Amino acid sequence: MDPEIRRPMAMKNKNLLDQILPNVQFAVHDGGIATELEHVGGVLDKHLWSAISAETQPDKLKQVHRLYLESGCNILTTASYQFSFEAFQMHKNLDRDEAERILLKSVQICDEARREYLNEHPEVNRSILIAASLSCYGASIGSH
Repeated sequence: MDPEIRRPMAMKNKNLLDQILPNVQFAVHDGGIATELEHVGGVLDKHLWSAISAETQPDKLKQVHRLYLESGCNILTTASYQFSFEAFQMHKNLDRDEAERILLKSVQICDEARREYLNEHPEVNRSILIAASLSCYGASIGSH
């Protein structure tokens, strides 16, 4: 059998970042948005962590993304780890459309932070990606 056929899908896509970030030896990914949000004076939601922060404290969230960019990060993640439509309904009484608007706002805040950073630092010559932060479904509704 052809070895390429037996290879798991993950192995076939092994060089995805190489395709997206050509000539980049190391990709630096942000992490710990909730912890950093607290460090800049933000407040976490007991049930939704930082997932609601795009709505409740967008300036603090953007500040966190900017700090990561200033540190050399080239992959920003959205503040959506504890996001689920069910959790937003259960804990904030928000309908699906409103929850979706907040989820999209978390992407927009990443994009705004990236654009502002690149405008203020024209000398920066690195690609900056935005990645969705996803948790397992159980984690997103597990805390009642």
